[in-house]
Amino acid sequence: MQQLVSVIIPNYNHARFLKRRIETVLQQTYTNIEVILLDDGSTDNSVQIIRDFLGYDNRFIFIKNNKNSGSPFVQWNKGVELANGEFIWIAESDDMASPAFLETMVKELENNKAAAIAYCESFKMDENDCVTGSWKEWTDNLDKKAFNENFLMNGLEYIEQFLIYQNTIPNASAVVFRKSIYKEIGGADENIPTSSDWLTWLKILLRYDVAFVAQPLNFFRYHQGSVIAKAHAIRPEGYGMEFDYDMRKIVSTILISFNEPFVSKIGKINDRYIFHALGNYGLYIFKKGKKIRGFKYILCASIRPVITFNFIKRLLFTKSIES
Repeated sequence: MQQLVSVIIPNYNHARFLKRRIETVLQQTYTNIEVILLDDGSTDNSVQIIRDFLGYDNRFIFIKNNKNSGSPFVQWNKGVELANGEFIWIAESDDMASPAFLETMVKELENNKAAAIAYCESFKMDENDCVTGSWKEWTDNLDKKAFNENFLMNGLEYIEQFLIYQNTIPNASAVVFRKSIYKEIGGADENIPTSSDWLTWLKILLRYDVAFVAQPLNFFRYHQGSVIAKAHAIRPEGYGMEFDYDMRKIVSTILISFNEPFVSKIGKINDRYIFHALGNYGLYIFKKGKKIRGFKYILCASIRPVITFNFIKRLLFTKSIES
């Protein structure tokens, strides 16, 4: 008998994409699902689109917020609390999936009991449903070959090779995970506005394995209103403080509780990125006029974790601020 999968669709003002998203969930070859639709105070006609589906399928649960929560991760946690299935698929409301996606991911988790996360490669899709490439290019800077084939990997090894450098699982729609383990690590951090998914994967994979499927079965949409596009649009003004620094400081605190040498190596990489974000922020506020505070951050980032004076050199010899 098939395991029940809870499909959580968190939506906010994605009426344009929502009908197609729901349809690709219902078209899955894996059929033992419940669908938890969470509308986060949409001001478009999203609610009407959802209500049109409710009348003919008893697998739907619909929860509407009258006021926007301010974070997609509030909706993640709410959906998991409502879920009856052991496997969770957070199907973002502006993405789509191939019919075999869920069946393939569930099989990976059932065949690999140590794996807490199964995810696949994603197509890159624009706002008009046109596939413009693959998100594999997102990981090519780390390893051009590793993501060409399926793999099952120890979570710590995956972090050390990939995840500590950047979020190599950039789209939740490509992921199916175990509910019990998500709750074990405390769910998503609702105070980290754009990087809490990355933090969630890190916390899980410090303890469990990951299964990857190289076939693109997910369609990750990139459009002007998407979370990742908004993050990239405002990133130059914050220089990684909101995105990298706060999240990595939490990771640093978590890593202290591990005494294994392997985790120590991960911690050193993480520290290097913490001070890189700090240095960039120091450059930014120095050139905005906060010279004492800015120089303090610049100096700190230049001498830690090793003495390079890199950010001091950038302050003296470059006119523009690198992100």
